Amino acid sequence: MTNRLRVKSMADAIKQLKAWKAESEKLVREKLDLETSCDQLKDNFLKEQDAKNALRRQFDEVKSNFADLKKKLHDSELEVSRLNGFMQRVREEDAVNDPLVEIEDQNGKRQVSKRFPSNSMQYFGNALGNDEYVRDEYGRQTKKPHWTSY
Repeated sequence: MTNRLRVKSMADAIKQLKAWKAESEKLVREKLDLETSCDQLKDNFLKEQDAKNALRRQFDEVKSNFADLKKKLHDSELEVSRLNGFMQRVREEDAVNDPLVEIEDQNGKRQVSKRFPSNSMQYFGNALGNDEYVRDEYGRQTKKPHWTSY
């Protein structure tokens, strides 16, 4: 099968060839434009992938730091709890083993521990974590009265 030009004159043939040449040049330009835009899209895609990977690495780093901080917080809370328990046991032993002395103050006569008042529990905070309890002058934790004295 051969494609033959079916034209009546040589002028018609030249005219047909020029039209085909113009159309092929137009198609080549469109192909080049498509290749250029395709390359630009590939570059943009690669840039976006790099940005996504950078954000992923940053997210993983922040997540790791959060996990480390959470572990340190948990360890600190355990240490505070351990120290509060230790102080409570020491105070119990002190109360049992301390000799008692009778004193007289505005509340009248009473027996108290011979040792000086301890404020050491205040360094570790309230063991129960609320404001219902207060420390007396000897460092003991007592329930706060529900009334107010005027």
